[in-house]
Amino acid sequence: MNPVIIIAGYAASGKTTLARRLANDLGFAFVDLGSIIRRVTIDCIKNEDYQNEAEIFRRLADKNFIVDYINQLTLTPLIADDGNLIVEVNGTRLDIENHQLRQGFLDDKTLLLAKEIRPKLILFQREAARLTPVVFSARNDVAFEKDESIRIFIDPGISVRVRRRALFEGTAFFDLPKDQRRDLLNRIVGKEWESIDSGVALHKKSVAERGFILFDNKGDIEESLGELTIMAKNLLETKGWLFNNMGREGGYCPGRGPERI
Repeated sequence: MNPVIIIAGYAASGKTTLARRLANDLGFAFVDLGSIIRRVTIDCIKNEDYQNEAEIFRRLADKNFIVDYINQLTLTPLIADDGNLIVEVNGTRLDIENHQLRQGFLDDKTLLLAKEIRPKLILFQREAARLTPVVFSARNDVAFEKDESIRIFIDPGISVRVRRRALFEGTAFFDLPKDQRRDLLNRIVGKEWESIDSGVALHKKSVAERGFILFDNKGDIEESLGELTIMAKNLLETKGWLFNNMGREGGYCPGRGPERI
């Protein structure tokens, strides 16, 4: 198996942005596991009226429907002609740039599917890692043991997270009315605890025992990326995953770590 880096963190922590940039710097493939879960969630409710919340939750709470859907679900990692890793969900290429995947509407819906999809996601991750070195962005570490991966937990603090989320939703945090700022803060914290309680997300207080190293995302993407890249390279070297002109095009040298397949 190839080197694996898992970048986990709270919602709006910057984990996906940093994981993508880190993968590019290292010449690794990048996979956003959250986008896969969101794509699957959309597929499950695509025949329902998005305005009918009660009907959508009824459908997602139907265990027989979910089990049947998950049994038929296929998650396939493939190396494209250009050498990049692509993800197919039920035979359709996943586009992580699709803004539909980032709708706040999906946040609580994904929690209902995250645990059910985990076995398929584990198999997918391992297949992807057999193809190429990869950086996974995740709310949780669902596939690899401590000695199989480098684990980094992004923790920028709540103030950075609410500012990032506000900008993503279209307005600077301090331009929002006071009641909307309070509602945004409560929404982020509330949904995060719901994710942690359901076992979908990790909590900062418990990540160390699961082999994660805390990383402070200060909010400046370039500064944080530089520090994260140095940390990742040092960890790769410590594990014996050595590199010569890092990259997937013949640059990877397995050193003392797992051999590339």
